[in-house]
Amino acid sequence: DQVISMADRALALDPDLAEAHSARAELSTFLEWDFAMAKTHYEKALQLTPGFANCHLNYANVLVLLRDYDGAAKHMERGQALDPLSPLCALFHLEMLASKGLQKEVIDEGASLYRADPDNHMILYQIGKALVTQDRFPEAIQVLQTGLGFYRESPVFLSLLGYAKARNGQPEAALKILQDLDQKARSNYLSPTYQALILVGLGRHAEAYRLVEKAFDYRSYQLLVDCLKPTPGNLLDSQLKDPRWPGLKKRILETAKFQN
Repeated sequence: DQVISMADRALALDPDLAEAHSARAELSTFLEWDFAMAKTHYEKALQLTPGFANCHLNYANVLVLLRDYDGAAKHMERGQALDPLSPLCALFHLEMLASKGLQKEVIDEGASLYRADPDNHMILYQIGKALVTQDRFPEAIQVLQTGLGFYRESPVFLSLLGYAKARNGQPEAALKILQDLDQKARSNYLSPTYQALILVGLGRHAEAYRLVEKAFDYRSYQLLVDCLKPTPGNLLDSQLKDPRWPGLKKRILETAKFQN
């Protein structure tokens, strides 16, 4: 709330500051689940500064989540033209392919993009997730472990790796990763969805559901993303087998604001 108040104050002092509108759009998305307000601020920021590359790219990523693929492509192309070296270009392009269910294209194009930009290691996460959705668990584990060589503490990589190992018949390895995430969560905030995904992979659905409920109480943005993304890329939504989950998912989507 304090961060939002500060951003609103900055806009009140200077309503023509594109960077402030862009920042307010991100707060609307991540903290308030208010996509209608986010779109208003992104569009105002780009009206004020049409050459704001990161704003185009971040807006494109939000539009992918809302499945406005034409709008997303327009802003992604503009952002890439303005900043062709931005690592976000490759990541958001792969995210769009995944959202459309084009998992093979994510794997193939991701490999090509990674060869062209071997420092953009988050591409490995996109490839690993696409492999997981195709139940290609040994390959996914190899890719994700390579990514963890660069992001040793990344809960995103650890969660997906734990799920892949659980599904690959390696429950002890998955439990070890789950314990590591539990330890990290004691000193830093982590979305409970990270641990929940591993529990789903282990078949412990009731425990996973309780963590998802906690994520909703925290208004975890990652949980909202999991609900908005279409299957099969949405692992938590598609694989969580608990009779209470459909009702909670409905509440999550009703809490988010998509229109003014």
